[in-house]
Amino acid sequence: MPSLPPLPSLPALPQLPPLGDTAAGYPPVPRKRSALFSPVIAVVAVAALAGGGAAVWLVQRNDDPAARATVTASPGTSTDDPQGEATPPDPSASPEASASASASASPTAGAVPDGFRIAEDPKGFTLAVPDDWARSEEKTGVFFRSADRESLLQVFRVDEPELSPLDAVRGASGTLASNPGYTEVSVTEIPGEAGGPAAAELVYEYDGSTGSRRRGVERVFVTPTGEKYALLVRAPAAEWPRQQDVLAAALAAFEVTS
Repeated sequence: MPSLPPLPSLPALPQLPPLGDTAAGYPPVPRKRSALFSPVIAVVAVAALAGGGAAVWLVQRNDDPAARATVTASPGTSTDDPQGEATPPDPSASPEASASASASASPTAGAVPDGFRIAEDPKGFTLAVPDDWARSEEKTGVFFRSADRESLLQVFRVDEPELSPLDAVRGASGTLASNPGYTEVSVTEIPGEAGGPAAAELVYEYDGSTGSRRRGVERVFVTPTGEKYALLVRAPAAEWPRQQDVLAAALAAFEVTS
């Protein structure tokens, strides 16, 4: 039998480049993207962080009643301040404003009761306060306190336009109700002068942390220029009606100056 001719040799196969190498014109093999850096997940993560920030902001706003003073009530932590009323003195509180009065901008000294003075406050209002009460400025308003710190007068604006004075004092009473022994003595709507907006007044009592009974009176009213203000006087219940006298003197001389 004749022998078969030898098979022709095959051409050498080209050397393939390593994966991901483009030197020979081969496109790189795409690598699997880690889910941690997925654009979609990244967007979701950013959204979640943004949402978390908003949630924290909302919680802080809702949990920081200092911006609304006693209308929505701020927790007080001083020895005898009830929940929803005054806050402890701030070491950085501003010094007392000048007690001098301008005859053109505020009532004359003779127009206030004995034992009171006219205080022109840098926060833009004038009122009468007891002679020896010292001023401090805190997150929940301007305070005037007696030397023994048993009594105080608090002044703040009510900035919520939807709240009537009556709504404001009812809201304050609802928050103050968390204090030990709280009693709402009265809530009264007071007709405005010459057909003006009505004011409202809350009288309440509670048990102080030292065991003494406290009584407060808060008046919310609308000024002739349209702002809503609240004046609150608090002292030992046994001193009633001293609180009413202090409030009446402050209201009689109250004037918005700026």
